[in-house]
Amino acid sequence: MKRFFLISALIVYYTWSGNSAQIARELQSLTGCDALEITLVTPYTSNYNEMLEVAKSEFQRIDSSGVYPAIKTAVSLKEYDTVFIVYPLWWSRMAAPMQTFLHNNQQDLT
Repeated sequence: MKRFFLISALIVYYTWSGNSAQIARELQSLTGCDALEITLVTPYTSNYNEMLEVAKSEFQRIDSSGVYPAIKTAVSLKEYDTVFIVYPLWWSRMAAPMQTFLHNNQQDLT
């Protein structure tokens, strides 16, 4: 595959339903970038309504205590010049797993 970037780029994405993964794959096919999926230590249930309740409680913990849901995904962002972020919006907010990733990697992203 032909790379369009002369710099090193990474697509980081979180998906629950698969929609964000589809967008990330399309972006990867257009750019030739590396891609990395955010995965949770405790995955969400496949039941939509149950997942919504868990997500609401995660937002409350983030807002009140700064406690983010645990993720398995780890990467050194220092080797990348550009990072594309792909995620779903939940209640007009970035999905909590992506918030965790950005929080965990804020030093490397500055």
